[in-house]
Amino acid sequence: MSVERVTFEVINAYVDGELDAADAAVVAQAMAEDAEVARQVAVLVQLKSAVAASAVPQRRRWPRQATAVAACVALLVLLGSLVTWALLPGPPPWLDAAWQRHNGWSAAGITAQARSTVLLANYENLLPGAYVPDLSAAGLTLVHTDRPSAGDAPLLVGYVGSRGCKVSLLVSLFESGPGEALADHVAGLKLAYAWRSDSLRYVILAEGMDGARFRLIAETVRHSSRQHRPADQETRVALKTSRAESRPCLA
Repeated sequence: MSVERVTFEVINAYVDGELDAADAAVVAQAMAEDAEVARQVAVLVQLKSAVAASAVPQRRRWPRQATAVAACVALLVLLGSLVTWALLPGPPPWLDAAWQRHNGWSAAGITAQARSTVLLANYENLLPGAYVPDLSAAGLTLVHTDRPSAGDAPLLVGYVGSRGCKVSLLVSLFESGPGEALADHVAGLKLAYAWRSDSLRYVILAEGMDGARFRLIAETVRHSSRQHRPADQETRVALKTSRAESRPCLA
């Protein structure tokens, strides 16, 4: 087996000790980066331990019927968990597309595109009604805007920081997805929040940024997108303080 994606089958093989060292290392890395993978491994270990324990002879033997019932209950719990995992929805297509756009641009390749003041002045030509905030108070500089001409592709706005941070804000016409409240799509080091403002969907993404700092940035951008005005002085101070007290980005 050569693991490219950590599925339930891979997790099951990992718990059973059936993976080679290279594939087991892939699962271990996924556990370290994704809390959901770690949870699934822990639950499966507990369930398999419960099944195994029910089959171990005890000094005070249960009647055969009781032992059989215990084993059946443990098996039903295991099957219920398998069904639950199978029915859990994966990430929505628009979120996968947003991550592809985020991963598709590099700060090194576009920092000379234009000054941030020019980009801020021109972004609405790419998507009327969108609002793109200045995040300099958070230590982030706007360096990139892009909207493919084909179809209704989202407007991409790229920010970079001086400590390795890269943030993407994508704005598109709302078709489906989040409501007006901030929707959490955090998975390990991959941080994403989404919301709806009028007829537009906003998605903001970063990888490896301090979680509390990024949450504050997302809340600031959401508020600005709904009010169509910059953050107030109190929020700008909070953004500066959050940057000063957080670690540099890991990705």
